[in-house]
Amino acid sequence: MRILRRKTPHSPCERKMPHRTTTLHYGHAQVLELQIEADSLLADCTPRGEPVGDVAAETKNALENPLDYPSWSQTVYPGDRVVIAVDPQLPQASAILDAVIDATTAASVSPEDITVLFAAEAPQHETAQLDEASLGLQAARQNWQRASDWASQVKCLLHEPDNRSELAFVATTEEGEPLLVNRALADADVLLPVTVTRSQDALGYCGPHGLLCHTFGDSTTMRRFRAFHAGQSQPQASRWTQRKADEAAWALGLNFCLHVSPGVNGGILEILAGKNDSVAKKSAQAFQSAWRYRLPRSADLVIAAVDSPTTTWLEVAAAVDTAARLVNPDGAIVLLTQLTGPVGRAVQRLAQVESPGEALGSLQTESGEDVVAAVALAHALEQAQVYLVSQLDEDECHDLHFIPVEDPADVQRLVARSQACAVVPSAQLADVRLEHEPADANV
Repeated sequence: MRILRRKTPHSPCERKMPHRTTTLHYGHAQVLELQIEADSLLADCTPRGEPVGDVAAETKNALENPLDYPSWSQTVYPGDRVVIAVDPQLPQASAILDAVIDATTAASVSPEDITVLFAAEAPQHETAQLDEASLGLQAARQNWQRASDWASQVKCLLHEPDNRSELAFVATTEEGEPLLVNRALADADVLLPVTVTRSQDALGYCGPHGLLCHTFGDSTTMRRFRAFHAGQSQPQASRWTQRKADEAAWALGLNFCLHVSPGVNGGILEILAGKNDSVAKKSAQAFQSAWRYRLPRSADLVIAAVDSPTTTWLEVAAAVDTAARLVNPDGAIVLLTQLTGPVGRAVQRLAQVESPGEALGSLQTESGEDVVAAVALAHALEQAQVYLVSQLDEDECHDLHFIPVEDPADVQRLVARSQACAVVPSAQLADVRLEHEPADANV
């Protein structure tokens, strides 16, 4: 992509406006510095608060000083089967997991009685072979890096939503639909979900207990959750899916949880443990204090950075969903990512139509894992020009209706032409919208 440079002012006496240097992190250790005129910078939505210094110590402190519940050392006993269910977006997972296991074994629970449950890392198909599942489990273990040997002493499981023998029935919903979850969750004497706190309106969010069904449910339940998110506004979808997840939590007898409030660039702002409702309420308040911004007016340019080292389509879609709430009609969005693909079945539908909006009808019947992302992308691409910094092929970007940016430095030229620019770091997590936007707006 080549962006035309802004013309030099004709008058040599024209006053130069003060500039502000804005540094954006994206992907894995990628950094872009931008010079933005002070009068043109509508908002810099960097989250408030300082990151936790010692994540392991903070985790142990949260477990031993929980909210409205006995300490972790008084909750687990020798002989208990303890299952730690890990949010796939958990930052600094190695330090947190090791701290949890340290605290659990300190209460005289044997490492052999501890199971760490990871989410499925790739779409599961009926034709999937055992060796493919084993490779996924190996990759999950490799991501858990630490000097200690806990990963080799405890049991590590990779969730397989299509494997009926590894699923257990826990309840029937009010609509008469069965709720099935990973069997390890149902068999646990003590279950500890380790969850990343998100905005109530975050794309695909299923509530504080959503991990149980949306991440560790069976394929049918996961497809049902995705279909509801794809067909409804996010607040409506969140309320519905949260009710289902709450039913699963009640059926599993869940009482104790650990929530992590994320910061920028893989940092952590707060770690809380304790009684479910108390932790969910306080962590939501902490997240809102750090991440919530309300802009007085829309921008003609929104720069959204995705600082996940292994960027997914859902993270890109969450970032563009936030940006689309802030941009003028026919404005421009810049997505800073290290997205590599592959392009899923639902997102691929965008390449099969002349305009992104045409894909929305066919996406209503789509059940692929990327359908929520595809719907959000279609809405945003229909509303604004979307420039994409990624590792995707240039032709692939064009086919999907993005404008590829070959050199991130070219973003500075877009900034120079902007009269009202909003900058959103860690846009896949941000809670940013306009002051006058209705609560149930569906971009």
